[in-house]
Amino acid sequence: GEHESWIQVCKVGQFKNYVRGGKQKTLVISKAMLSEMADNFTNGRHPEQPTELVVDYEHMSADPQHPEDGKAAGWFKQLELREEGTELWARVAWTGPAAAAIAAKEFQYFSPEFTFDYTTHEGESIGAALLA
Repeated sequence: GEHESWIQVCKVGQFKNYVRGGKQKTLVISKAMLSEMADNFTNGRHPEQPTELVVDYEHMSADPQHPEDGKAAGWFKQLELREEGTELWARVAWTGPAAAAIAAKEFQYFSPEFTFDYTTHEGESIGAALLA
């Protein structure tokens, strides 16, 4: 598409993650987690069709406080594993305004929102899933 590109979503490793209250935790991302995220997306377990996963601004869609907080920067179209399963990449269809903001270098970083253990509406536990 006109405003599509591939971005790295996340990679295998240990990452120091600062949580609320100033407590420091280490986040561990494994090849199995990345594989579950890709499989759940590709097989339509999360999100369930026809729902699409949003690329939002500043994680605002998770807890919107204002009308614009859930606004999309783009939509995940495809997930794939690269580098022998150690990296998860996404093909994103960007909105016009987001593509312009990225081109203008107003946004440089991407931060994934995911869960280690997603439960579907039917109550099925499907493992790791990308949320936004």
